[in-house]
Parts: sequence; structure tokens; C-alpha cells
Amino acid sequence: PLPRESYYLTQSILVVPTLFSSWMVLGGVCILLARRAGGVGLGRSVLACAGFAYALPLLVLFVLPDLVVYLAFGFPSLGKLVRITGVLLVLSEWALTARALVAAQRLRWSRAVPIAFVGLLAQAIIGGLVLR
Repeated sequence: PLPRESYYLTQSILVVPTLFSSWMVLGGVCILLARRAGGVGLGRSVLACAGFAYALPLLVLFVLPDLVVYLAFGFPSLGKLVRITGVLLVLSEWALTARALVAAQRLRWSRAVPIAFVGLLAQAIIGGLVLR
């Protein structure tokens, strides 16, 4: 556990490397599983598409709403907001990651959806160990 007085400072320092690592885990797991499922695309294509699928919802559905609510209503309101934005974030990242696998690996949706789920679960475990 981090000391209370330096918690947010430490988290702000760790967020960028953790998100980068999480994206690499997401892409790596998806590449490995997609190839086992018959995917035929390039790994770098999956990483590029997964990066978009990971970053866009994070920005639009999490960072920007957090900033707006924080500035308008203060820190105590963020807990209520994340109950909504958290679910939307996960679902949109899942859908976009599956779409990325369909496009980059030429997988059927029936294979891309569970692979995307496992990739997102793996990155969530890694990221959750550092960012809380």
C-alpha cells in the first residue's frame, strides 16, 4: 500500500508506463490466441488496432468525463461516475478489440469476441496490480 499523502502523485507517475504495458499485454495475448484460432494477419497490425481500441474509449469514456465531473462537482462525485463510465469503458474496449481482431487477423466474430475478452482480462490484471 502507498502512503496516503503520496498516493495520487505515485499513481500519476505510474499511469503512463502501466497503460503502455497493459496495451502490450492486450496486444500480445490477442496475437497469440488469434494465431492459435487461425488468424492470418500481422502482429503489428493487431497492436495498432488494439492500441486504438484501448486508447479511444479510455480517453472518451473515462478520462474526459472524469475531468469534467471533477471540475464541476469535485472529487466525491467521481465514485458515482465510475459506476457508469467503467462499464461503458469495458464494453466498448471489448467490442473494439474484437473488431480489431476481425480486421487485423481476419477472424470470425465468434472467435474474436472471446479472444478480446481474454486479452482485456490479462491487461486488467497487470494494470490492476499497479493502478487502483
